Order: sequence, then structure tokens, then C-alpha cells
Amino acid sequence: MTENIANLIGAVFDVFRAELQEASDWGGLRASQLRFLTRVPDDGVRLGEMAGRAAMSKAGAGQFAAILEKRGFVSLAADPDDSRAKVIRRTAAGRRLAEQVLATVAEIEREWSASIGPARYAAMRAALEEIAARNRAPSSAPSRPQDVAEETGDHHTANVQTIARNRAHHGEREED
Repeated sequence: MTENIANLIGAVFDVFRAELQEASDWGGLRASQLRFLTRVPDDGVRLGEMAGRAAMSKAGAGQFAAILEKRGFVSLAADPDDSRAKVIRRTAAGRRLAEQVLATVAEIEREWSASIGPARYAAMRAALEEIAARNRAPSSAPSRPQDVAEETGDHHTANVQTIARNRAHHGEREED
């Protein structure tokens, strides 16, 4: 039987995550936290905007920022233009780690390109970029269940949340 696309994408991400983790310890950070860190611009950004860049809720972005701040990779400060908002900036350690992560990702991409051929890799990457561009989640969107599962290890609850949200989106009642 042919694998469905969700399983294939999951399997590819599992390979990527394993290769990324194999390259270094990354200070005990998870792949999702590393992705978040690499998206923080050097000149800083409001946490709400960062949530949008990372396609997660403001609360989720706040949790990631707090973890990264505790580990010394980012700093959080009140926005000088709006004291209610916080600005997140990478620290020197955060910049170094982000650069290391991005260099490792580039190396993984080079290896994958060599493995399947540059033309096939370029076509795959272009298709993934096109599909990913469809994700225009607002910064107020709820945390993605897979991010919750990765952080908490509670995959069952994340799956139940996904099913409930999909049913609600399609107008289905719980008893259906």
C-alpha cells in the first residue's frame, strides 16, 4: 500500500530532525525551538509579529521566547513604542547558535540534493515552498497540536484537538 502524503511528510521530517540532532547537541533545544530561534531577526521583532512568522499563537511564541530567554539565546524587552508589547532579540549566543543551525540545515540540504540529484531536489523544494506559501495563519491562531505534542509529549491530546478542530471546520457534530 502506498503511504499517504501526511505519513511521507512526517517521515521526511523525522529524518531531517534526526540528522539535525545528530550534528550537534543544540543546547538541549528541540527542533521546533531551533526553527523559532532561526526566524528571530537580528534587529528584533515584536513577539506578536514573531508569532505570525512562526505560524503559531502569541501564547505559544511567548512560551518559546521564555524558554530561549532562560537559556540565554534571546532577550525580551518592552517595546519603546508600546510598553504593552514585547520585543524579542537574539543574544550573541543566540546569533551563534542560529548560524550553526542554518549551516547544518544547508549541509543537510546539500547531502539530500546529492542523494537524489540536484534537479529533483530543486523541484521538490520548489513544490514544498509553493505548498508552504498557502499557510497564512494569523498570529492569533491557536497553537498547533503538533507543536503542543512535541513540547509536552502528549500526542493523544494533540490528535484529539486536531480531530475536533477538523470536525468543527467541516461543520460536523461530535457524535458524527
